[in-house]
Amino acid sequence: GWFKFDSLPQGEIIFDGISYGNTPVLVPVGADAPSFHEVVIRMEGYEEYSRELTENPKPGETIPVSLNTNLINNIRLLLSDEAPLQTVY
Repeated sequence: GWFKFDSLPQGEIIFDGISYGNTPVLVPVGADAPSFHEVVIRMEGYEEYSRELTENPKPGETIPVSLNTNLINNIRLLLSDEAPLQTVY
């Protein structure tokens, strides 16, 4: 079977430590594979996001997986000033 990963915006999928390129992407999973997987998505300008999957697709099955990004936190960081403005008199 397969996992079909998608995200918006597109990002690099790392499945069990192996990069499969950018979303959308299909990742094959053998019937005899362990049922625990770590998925990481990397996108420039976003915090790295990871998720654990605890199931495998059945033979011939495709399981869709939508990955979220920490968009709100990144917007907050972009809008905040790291150092407060100082007024000189």
